[in-house]
Amino acid sequence: MIYDNISNLERYRTLHKGLYEALKFLASCDATVAAGRHPLSGDNFVNVMDYNTLEVNTVGFEAHRRYIDIQYCITGEERVALRQLPTLNITTPYNAERDVAFAADDHAPHDEVTIGNGYFLILFPNDGHMPQLAIGEPAPVKKAIAKVEEVER
Repeated sequence: MIYDNISNLERYRTLHKGLYEALKFLASCDATVAAGRHPLSGDNFVNVMDYNTLEVNTVGFEAHRRYIDIQYCITGEERVALRQLPTLNITTPYNAERDVAFAADDHAPHDEVTIGNGYFLILFPNDGHMPQLAIGEPAPVKKAIAKVEEVER
């Protein structure tokens, strides 16, 4: 997991070409960016969506294998709960077509970060995460999730 501010995107120029490309796209987003899928190079892409944050995320934690997630709130902010994959009890096995496995929230101790106000979160395949959590009361957000293949091709 990497938690940082988009103003530091140049730090990631040599880390992974796809991550840097996605971060540049996210840095260019504002409230007018259209919801939907925005292609990047290769099989990488960004999904932009509008929704209200949740008091409780009933889906629980999720984890991916093929793609690294970069989660970034363009407007608004949300909490993201974090646990390493080996500590989760997978309740919905990995679906390769959707690149996701789910684990119910068993209310075990976890870490949390807040994304928004320029802060983003990079999640690797071992990083279980439960996004969309409200800070106080549910509130609207416009969020971009970049999907970057872990292995550069």
